[in-house]
Amino acid sequence: MLFIKKLNTSLLVLVLSTFMLSCKTNISIDGDGKVDIPIVNTNIDTVPDSIKGLLVLHENFQQWKRDGYYLQTKQDCETDVMKSTRTVSYFPTNVSVIYDALQVNYSLIDFAVNPECGNPDGTSTATSEVSTGYVALQCPIWYTCGHYSKGYFITSPIPSVSYLEFTISYSYNSGNTYATGISLWKKGDNDADTIKVGTFVPSNPLEGEKFTVKINSKNVILKFKAERNSTLPIANESDINRAVRIHDLYIWKPNK
Repeated sequence: MLFIKKLNTSLLVLVLSTFMLSCKTNISIDGDGKVDIPIVNTNIDTVPDSIKGLLVLHENFQQWKRDGYYLQTKQDCETDVMKSTRTVSYFPTNVSVIYDALQVNYSLIDFAVNPECGNPDGTSTATSEVSTGYVALQCPIWYTCGHYSKGYFITSPIPSVSYLEFTISYSYNSGNTYATGISLWKKGDNDADTIKVGTFVPSNPLEGEKFTVKINSKNVILKFKAERNSTLPIANESDINRAVRIHDLYIWKPNK
């Protein structure tokens, strides 16, 4: 049984308009958006499920509530405007999901949840490899109030992870030039600090691609972060969505 709950949204989420004077005077620049992280694709060829282990969860976001859009009324899948293209977020939104007996708390910022739309080339179905339903993470943009967007998605500690699998596509307006991909970070029992696993770039961004990654850690916090093309300057905020989408997330644990 799967249960989803949005946690304390009114207390945890603060969205400020980019033209507010207080934003210019009180908010320091977030250097996170300035860092160009090298692309390191670490996609593994097809790994049998018997090697991956036991499936802990599969999250395709199709049961999540639509969130993170500027307009409450749903527009076309590729023209819906994310709040993060117009407003600054300082505190994450928290969503709790129970997968059988395992509760996973997700923390998201500069994001949108779309339970119905799929990849931009239109090949997604509810059960396809790049399925309908996704979390979109805003690629780094610069707000006129002196703040960078963050665009990340973090899990609470997961007891044991052998392999991780996820699919990525770009929003239509990100194209092949601006968006770089998703970087994956982890922190487990044997990690002194958060470790970058790699940056994952779909070969066809509008179709999307599945990536399989060996983790082999206990009590693992996973972080997915939107990355930009380091050869281009960070864009200013606008009505154009420059986002990277996570469509499916599979987590396995060892058989023993």
